Amino acid sequence: MGDPVGEAERRLSTWRADHAAIASAVRARIDRHYAEAALAGVLAQVLADEAAQRAEGRRSELERTRWADVVVRSAAGAHADAAHARAAFRAVVDLYLDDIAGGFDRRLYRAVMAVLPRALDVAFRPLERRAAGPRFTITGPIERLRALAQDHTLVFAPTHSSNLDSLVVGLALRRSALPPCAYAAGKHMYRNAVLARLMAGLGAYRVDRGLAASLYKDVLKAYAAELLERGFHMVIFPGATRCRTNEVESQLKLGLLGTTLEVRRPIAIVPVTINYQVIVEAPTLIRHFLAGRSAERIGGDSPRGAGVVAALRRIAALDELVVVAFGAPLAVAPARDRGPDPARHLGAALTAAYRHDTVLFATHVVARALHELSIDQTGSVDIQQLVRRAPQAFRFPAVHARIARVVELIRAHRSGGTLAATIDPDDPEAMIAEALRAWAACHPQPVAVARNGELVVEDAGLVYFYRNRTAHLGS
Repeated sequence: MGDPVGEAERRLSTWRADHAAIASAVRARIDRHYAEAALAGVLAQVLADEAAQRAEGRRSELERTRWADVVVRSAAGAHADAAHARAAFRAVVDLYLDDIAGGFDRRLYRAVMAVLPRALDVAFRPLERRAAGPRFTITGPIERLRALAQDHTLVFAPTHSSNLDSLVVGLALRRSALPPCAYAAGKHMYRNAVLARLMAGLGAYRVDRGLAASLYKDVLKAYAAELLERGFHMVIFPGATRCRTNEVESQLKLGLLGTTLEVRRPIAIVPVTINYQVIVEAPTLIRHFLAGRSAERIGGDSPRGAGVVAALRRIAALDELVVVAFGAPLAVAPARDRGPDPARHLGAALTAAYRHDTVLFATHVVARALHELSIDQTGSVDIQQLVRRAPQAFRFPAVHARIARVVELIRAHRSGGTLAATIDPDDPEAMIAEALRAWAACHPQPVAVARNGELVVEDAGLVYFYRNRTAHLGS
């Protein structure tokens, strides 16, 4: 038996040195794909992207300089003969490849992985509960995945709720003695110098989700496919961006994950459900959803200046529980054995795995009970109306009774997830206390508070956000 972890580290360590060979293979893929394409239209899309990037101030001075000549050549190529258009096309591909290129530093990776477990334990555990139980739990067929890594390329497909997801998955892989992976990281994350240095050394390659040109998306897919073909294990988030509503993801974007269907070597796709008790970015995420801006990229939610101090205080008080659930691996069948729509089949299989491996904490159970009581009291299921209404208050016996109903609903839908081990399903009062404590430690503004014998909903939007983790269970 070999050492998949050591082999993966060695392969990742040669990534930068192999960039020229990888880029050459990607160029060949792209040339074949666009051999008969009308390049004028392709270059017009590139120019439109570049104009938008500059207008929105998303190009650094260095990038503007690097793109200046290519823009001129692309504009000319859109109206020139085939040879000039092809030369402009290839210059664009080269810039895309330079921008996407990833890397890995074994010493940095090992140093970060030596520190990360303790750092997350401190971050997830409030000061007054330092002696409490484990805050980070890993479940799933770990031994089977280790065995598969001997002769398969593993593609881990996690749910995406938080900016912490990449770190959490990386730590789960390390603790489970599974191989380190390459992964796609949003280019906007590289604006922070510290994050940029970390990601550049921990296996990230850059994805610019602000680009709409088909050529960019095809180069990105070809790059991912080439890495898989070379045996790079990979983490790909099928949701592409953080889920704005906190629902268990079902609307999956299989763009990069779809590259697994194009690779000849044996591939196993591993669903990974990341379950959080609380999500620090929840107010920003639900605010975008309620404003009808779910499709927009969220920028500026990284704290700066005085916000850093406030964020550190929240982290010191954070009462977080995380369960990372590795699901049963999904084999990628040979092309001859696939059905008529393999991408849809893959999406359905991932959704079923995510729901099955969902872990529901007190925050989700209590939020569902409060949301249902709000609907009963107001007669409205419209979340916009519920958010605009005055705070709703409910007597504790009514909340206890509704929590009991929610618990029974969860138990009746085993394929839809399980209650966290930290929950006593027969003690709704303890569940309320746990939810209020976790919310108060995570969010500056109260989600719900106990007042005068009642439980008062202060933020219906956040109650809806946490309730949504149970939305797939129906009513």
